[in-house]
Amino acid sequence: MERKNETKYIFLLLLAICFLASAGIWVRSITLPPISIGFYRMLLTLPLLLPLVYKELPKLKFKDVIVLLLAGFFLGMDLLLWNVSFLHTSIANATLFVNLTFLTIVPVSYFAFKEEIKKSFIAGVLITLLGVIILMSGKINSAENGIYGNFLALLASSFYAGFLLISYKTREKFGPMTIIFIASIGGAVTLFLGMLLKEGMVVPPNSFSLVQLIIYSFVMQLLGQGTMSYCLGKLSASLTSVLVLAQPIIAAFLAFILFHETLNLIEIIGVLITLVGIWQAKRSS
Repeated sequence: MERKNETKYIFLLLLAICFLASAGIWVRSITLPPISIGFYRMLLTLPLLLPLVYKELPKLKFKDVIVLLLAGFFLGMDLLLWNVSFLHTSIANATLFVNLTFLTIVPVSYFAFKEEIKKSFIAGVLITLLGVIILMSGKINSAENGIYGNFLALLASSFYAGFLLISYKTREKFGPMTIIFIASIGGAVTLFLGMLLKEGMVVPPNSFSLVQLIIYSFVMQLLGQGTMSYCLGKLSASLTSVLVLAQPIIAAFLAFILFHETLNLIEIIGVLITLVGIWQAKRSS
């Protein structure tokens, strides 16, 4: 299936990234431990999605279910590591490192999917990475920049890349909501085991926390991951891996709107350089 990287799908993907960029704000706002937040994000997605996918579920073959559950394992490990990283580093750093998926996706796309990687595309990747690093350098300080937390977020990016790659291939066979539904089952099992081992059995303490978790699940899984899975059927994997680097930029602007965190000159320069890099990657893909 040829993927033409049309502008409308790039816009939809960026919209999905806007929803996903709010993850750190949700994790910091909900009064539950980080792994349990990820578990309930997956669990509460299932009843929301079931009315949309129940007709397609009987058509799935056993091997298809296994592949999608594997995607869920990758997504679950991504959430587990990323949510825990918020305890050891800043939201800005965690958002940066978890979105370095191109370090995994670009080589795999070249060797496994036979996608052509032009030199000009690589230049766009490098420019984008430079811009993101400059942007985040304006928020790094010795108290927040924990090496352990950064490592967890970077490790999470490799699992997130695995989820994106499986979604990229299976999107040609299944609808985006079906992918998210089965993946959410795999992710819920993964995060439930992680929650039991790390945090014990955690339940929402009150109705307000439960409502927060339901809204969080809807925003992240349906509007965020669901829209992204749809776009993965329309865009190349390499371009997608670069576009998700816009997430730290969007997170910075959300922090400005919600917490009145201003952008300094270095951060503004980082935003501009990152946008140039994304434009270069789009033009070359």
